Order: sequence, then C-alpha cells, then structure tokens
Amino acid sequence: MASSKCGCKGIRSCAICDKNKRIPETNCLNELSFILCTACSRASFGHHTCNTMDSSSFSFGDVFVIPEFVTEKEEQFLLGEIDASSWALSQSGRRKQDFGPKVNFKRQRVNPARFTGLPAYSEFLVDRINEWIRTNDSSNFSPFDAVELCNLEYTPDRGACIVPHLDDVWLWGDRLITLNLCSPTVLSFTLPTDPVTNKDVGREYQRIESVLASMNGVSLWSVLILFREAFSK
Repeated sequence: MASSKCGCKGIRSCAICDKNKRIPETNCLNELSFILCTACSRASFGHHTCNTMDSSSFSFGDVFVIPEFVTEKEEQFLLGEIDASSWALSQSGRRKQDFGPKVNFKRQRVNPARFTGLPAYSEFLVDRINEWIRTNDSSNFSPFDAVELCNLEYTPDRGACIVPHLDDVWLWGDRLITLNLCSPTVLSFTLPTDPVTNKDVGREYQRIESVLASMNGVSLWSVLILFREAFSK
C-alpha cells in the first residue's frame, strides 16, 4: 500500500501527487525509437544483426553492460544490507539512501565535512568494477575511487521514475555506474533539445545528427534510444 506522503517538489510528480492534480498534464512528442544492442554498441531502428553497418543503425559507444555482475546470493546480501538502513522520501515517487558529501548543485559546491565514507557492503562492488576496467580492452576508462553511493528504490504503486536529465559532469566526472537489483530495467537516452554547451556532448550530438540526416530526414528531437540492461532478470 502506497504511503499518502511523497517527496516531490516543483515540477516533479509521482502517482500520489498526480492524483491530487498538483502537476498539470503535458503532451509528449511522438518519438522514433532505436534499440541499443549491448553486444556491439549500435543503436538500431528495426531488425538488427550484430557487427553489421546497416543504414538504420549508428554507433553508441562508451556504454558498457556487464551481464550477471553479481550472483543471486550477492544480490540477496546487498538487499539485506541496504534495507538495514533507513530510507528517505525523494522526488518522483522514489525513496533513497545517500552516502557521500553534501552537494549544492546550484552553486556547484561540495562540503565533505560530514562524509565518513561509503558503506562496507559496497567495497567488493568497487573492487570488481575496477578489475573489469583493468582487464577489458574495449573500456577507455581507468580505475577509479568511488566518492558517492546512492541507493534508489522504484516501486510501481508510487509511479516511481527518474525524469530526463543531464548528469552533472562537474561533480561525477565522465562516468556513472548503475547496478540494477530485484527487477528488469530500461534506460532511455534522448538527444537534448536545449543548446549544447559541453564540447564533448556537442561533438556527439553533431555526429548522431549527421547519421540521422541520411536516414530519410529523421529529426533530432524525435529520437529515443532504449538501453535494456543485460543483467536484468
């Protein structure tokens, strides 16, 4: 049974506050969907065969999927450790647990004064990720030190979701790592509609734009790329 309270603010909403009509309904654009093949990192429209350079697909690199990253036993261990800590209500129907320095996103400032480190149960995950980076030739990244862990709970009874956004590179750098537990998940990548200021994002934007221009005039705003995590059950 969903709680009668939520943590939504501003333009955020969930199944609870939607019922109260706090947020006006908006119409979504019709989008052309591409499915990302995690085996060859190509986004395709329609039928796809790995490693083929057909005109209805384009490369979508720097997205890596590690199948069965944790065992079922490790998954149960992690769930038990996570649920042993208290949850806080968050935006868009989520609950969360934050482990990391306090961040002021508007001023782009970080205060590590109260940060005492990540929970012990996450240590083997960071070690395993770094080992994969060291042994995977296709990865362009180097091993790293984790400075933040955020546990997020998504449940359908609350209409929990994460809205489209551009992650803060100034804080997290050029990589984010997600581990999905309990249920399948789909990540959606959309091209930005606002002016692109980041040079790397701008170059990728122009590259995809040139590919789509050759596909019968597909416009950028209409593109949606779906990424199904291979380790989902």
